[in-house]
Amino acid sequence: MRIDHKKGIIIILLIYVFLDFVRRFLGESKFALIAIDFSILLVYLLYISKPRVNLRIFKDAQAFLSVLFIFCLLIVFEIGNSYWPDLGTTLLGLRTYLLSIPFLFIGYRFATEGNMYEMDRFSKIMFKLATVTIIFGSISFIIRGGGSINESEGQIFIPMENKYHGYRYGRQLLTSSFFASSWRFANFLIFTYLISWARYKINGYNRVILIATYLVGFYIAGNRTHLTMFVGFTVLSELFALFKKQKAEKKRQSSDIFRKSTIVISIFLVYFILSYIRSEASSRVENIDSRSEYLIRERLDYWERIEDAFPLSRIDLNNPELLFGIGIGKYGQETAMSPNIQRKEEYFRNKFFRSSGKRLVADSGIIKIVVELGLIGLIIFFFIIIFIMGIVIKNIRRNVNQHYYNYAISFYPIVWVVNFFKGHPTISDLGATFLLYLSIGFLIYSSKR
Repeated sequence: MRIDHKKGIIIILLIYVFLDFVRRFLGESKFALIAIDFSILLVYLLYISKPRVNLRIFKDAQAFLSVLFIFCLLIVFEIGNSYWPDLGTTLLGLRTYLLSIPFLFIGYRFATEGNMYEMDRFSKIMFKLATVTIIFGSISFIIRGGGSINESEGQIFIPMENKYHGYRYGRQLLTSSFFASSWRFANFLIFTYLISWARYKINGYNRVILIATYLVGFYIAGNRTHLTMFVGFTVLSELFALFKKQKAEKKRQSSDIFRKSTIVISIFLVYFILSYIRSEASSRVENIDSRSEYLIRERLDYWERIEDAFPLSRIDLNNPELLFGIGIGKYGQETAMSPNIQRKEEYFRNKFFRSSGKRLVADSGIIKIVVELGLIGLIIFFFIIIFIMGIVIKNIRRNVNQHYYNYAISFYPIVWVVNFFKGHPTISDLGATFLLYLSIGFLIYSSKR
């Protein structure tokens, strides 16, 4: 079988899904993660090995690519940052910020060469893979006893990273399926859901089963951000479809209203059935109810997290390192290479940001950018996000009710940006970032058609 860059993307996703599970049997070693790096480099080699490498993307997105190029220059410049010289963390910083960017060209090429059959085939593979992760995650959730703090049933069912999430009434033990964390699990689900939704929409399949399947996945994962994005995309998409069909016959339009209303109501109906089922004989189902309380009843925590996502007013303008930060790889997951730097994370956070009363500044993506790249890096990064949102909005407006793959993929950059503002691990996760650039490259071509 001949492997090209398209099959290489599937290989990367397969590695991304199962690598953390393999790591459980290797002492949770982070060195195994280099398998993702090698698979990405392999895809790059497969891409450039073709006789014709389409570089028209430079003409189709000059402004965005210009700002991105300036950002790349800043990253290279930060190699020489003398605040805390450390080769290991600096190399990981380069990996974090630069390794996934060439997927812009691969995503663009995928869009130019792809056809409906290839998109459907890719979507089917992703849906089957997602179903496997949901099944294993459900088994983990049930065996563990729901969201209760119960780690006695085997470490194979417990997330390796960020095991718990606290809320007003206690803590929830999250579910990660094959992944190291529930965040990665939910992020993979949202990407596969978007392209699966598009395939179901194009082929006229009943989407209730699709929605119910993914609802179970997001529910057991326990990640509230991805659950909210899942429900928001589904409801908005059905409403867009409802109000855009202005020229449809009245009878057909009434039928569409009934069908789409049924789908929207089914989302909430299935969710509340899962949330409020109780059993006097089983404490495990009580734990399922505690999951619903954590996910939907405690609203205050949502608002606090929105406030924490934009801590711009807390930036300490008197910090002498504010302009260019302290260098790449010096905050977040990359510091695992240097325990001395890792122990300084809280110090760095408090150095760049002031606390508000008793509440410390939350660990959002803005924190990582400001600490590592300074105010200059933050400004450039905001421009990148603005251009990304421009590409996304243009595609959503053009493709509602017609090019469903383009429309659905437009929402993944939104998911990534929301998660970035909520937590710094988003930008450090190669799987999430490569999907971001792959999606943007795809959308750049789609917006020019």
